[in-house]
Amino acid sequence: MNKKITEINGLQFYNGLVSGINNLLEYKNKLDEINVFPVPDGDTGTNMCFTLLPIVEECRSEVTTDISETMDIIADKALESARGNSGTIIAQFFHGMRKTTSKKNILNIRDVAEALNQGFVSSKESLLKPEEGTIITVMRDVATKSADIVNNEDLIYFEDFLDKCYHHSIISLEK
Repeated sequence: MNKKITEINGLQFYNGLVSGINNLLEYKNKLDEINVFPVPDGDTGTNMCFTLLPIVEECRSEVTTDISETMDIIADKALESARGNSGTIIAQFFHGMRKTTSKKNILNIRDVAEALNQGFVSSKESLLKPEEGTIITVMRDVATKSADIVNNEDLIYFEDFLDKCYHHSIISLEK
């Protein structure tokens, strides 16, 4: 029987993030292909991967169970390796999440919803002219949905929370 998770630590967050990054790596070329807005430069997937791959390759030995320490490591590495607009947006997202997770050892679902919102805010504020219909829109929609979930549902397990956020991100992306 699987134990239902209600809180996550730094190592659990990192492992989940690495899984997501590895999934993204598989779709790098597809992301480059669909990158036509706001600038059709065809490098979004490439830049995101250059930004995120060092988190996978260089951070594992530094990560701890303390979420605050782990988010510092992730955010610093993302900012250090950010490449292009999409890489900068992702790095700022992690930087924003770091602000919310500072001085915390573990995160509950409400903490993650707050971190997603602050990640969106930091990403948007880093842009001179944020464009609707981009990754910023999906970040905002997921942050809004995550807040709605924690404020209006009796949701206590990460699996359910993340599943709802993921499905909402697909809806946002399709729009």
